[in-house]
Amino acid sequence: LMFHNFTSQQYGRVSQIEQRWERKFRPWLNSVAMGYWEPRYAGKFDRCLTVSKLDRQLLLASNPRLCVDVIPNGVDTELIKPATPEERSSSRQMLNLDDNPAILFFGSAHPPNIAAVEFILQKLSPDLPDSRFLIAGDVGKHFEGRGTANVRFLGRVSDEEKMALLHGCDLAVNPMFSGSGTNLKMFDYLSSGLPVVSTPIGARGIALANYR
Repeated sequence: LMFHNFTSQQYGRVSQIEQRWERKFRPWLNSVAMGYWEPRYAGKFDRCLTVSKLDRQLLLASNPRLCVDVIPNGVDTELIKPATPEERSSSRQMLNLDDNPAILFFGSAHPPNIAAVEFILQKLSPDLPDSRFLIAGDVGKHFEGRGTANVRFLGRVSDEEKMALLHGCDLAVNPMFSGSGTNLKMFDYLSSGLPVVSTPIGARGIALANYR
């Protein structure tokens, strides 16, 4: 049985960050229910797999009798690697970027990503008016008409456009406040050589040093 994330933990975090009670209740209930069923259902299998050592510890804490191994997520570092000066210049031209800092966020139409973009719109972009936030992925469908002078929604991008974003931007952000497993976008950011500013949840399960 493959645990790419823990649904009980994910719902629990969603419940914690919701501000309104009527929106807290359903994820809380799902968290309690899945917290009961996940370890018991896992016990029906000969072996369980997680994507990080942290997740392995959590699963064993819920059911110490399980046999659990780790197969970590990863990235093709030959395909996604730091840009040469020429590649960076070409990518910035392709993206029509000026000399202002460009900040990247990738996100699918997944509730934790939607919450992260809300944080970018409400907290980060107003405090960094001279920066250009480029938000790629299906998460943009939830923010039609909410682009601003310094926030651009790109929608789903091709592989070529994805590489241009990784090579042309100056910084990646990952303000995740819920979710579980490991964040695949983090591997893309890091493999491309982009500096990353992330919440602890956004970087969970990845062996990173925290620089202040």
